[in-house]
Amino acid sequence: ADVLLARLLLQVGDHSMAKDVLEEALVKDPDDFDAWFTLGLVNHLSHDSEDMLHCMATAVELRPQHAEAWMFKAMVERQLGKADEAFLSFGQAYLFDFGGPCAEEALTSLSSLSKNINCKVLPEDSWAEAAARIVAERPRREQITLRSDVLVPERSLLHGRDYIRVWDGALSDELLTHLRESVDDLCAWGSR
Repeated sequence: ADVLLARLLLQVGDHSMAKDVLEEALVKDPDDFDAWFTLGLVNHLSHDSEDMLHCMATAVELRPQHAEAWMFKAMVERQLGKADEAFLSFGQAYLFDFGGPCAEEALTSLSSLSKNINCKVLPEDSWAEAAARIVAERPRREQITLRSDVLVPERSLLHGRDYIRVWDGALSDELLTHLRESVDDLCAWGSR
């Protein structure tokens, strides 16, 4: 009942109250997998990576074959720069959901992680550097065209020059709303 209430609170955007409800549930039953997993998601939404990692690590201890918990654990390990641990966790997600969507995402993430293993993600503001490059770009003169022999256009992030990158917390709510209304393909990478 507590986990259900917490999920309802999450749906209405009350992360703080959801966290309180889940922490109370864990006092009553420290082995409640659903409470640990959901608290991990709350911490993810609150950008509390260390607590998310603790929750997901506890969740996979309680239910070692839960692929989605392994996936979230791997994602936060990667975010925290713990590449070796992330490799193992993505591998577990792959094994426990073989042939399923979690396994597919884990395999993609393993590939990406192996390619970017030496790239360090720094939690720094890069607006000053990015703004100078953005202002220096020439405006696009021609309209974007799509190939007629494909049903789904290629992801412009990887294959083209016409895209917008937006990082969490970088835009105001109003500007983010306008962005969502004006783009054809909005990808929320790493947050599925």
